[in-house]
Amino acid sequence: MHIVLPLGMFALRLIETSTDHQGATALVAAELSRYKIDSAALCDTILADEGSLTEVGEGYTFFWKGLTSDFQRIRGLDFAIRV
Repeated sequence: MHIVLPLGMFALRLIETSTDHQGATALVAAELSRYKIDSAALCDTILADEGSLTEVGEGYTFFWKGLTSDFQRIRGLDFAIRV
């Protein structure tokens, strides 16, 4: 049995405010869905701390790890996986 798992890697900058990162992940999820990407590594994200967020409409869960909110947000890493 041969299973195809589309993967992608994107460099982007999520501009995060205290309430706006959900809007940014919705846009990214829509693009991943459009290109039929099941799993993607997203670099240059600037989300603080670590956590996860599910975009129910497109079926993606985002996992991120960044610096704590005490530090300037320079770089972070984010994964998006279609569930």
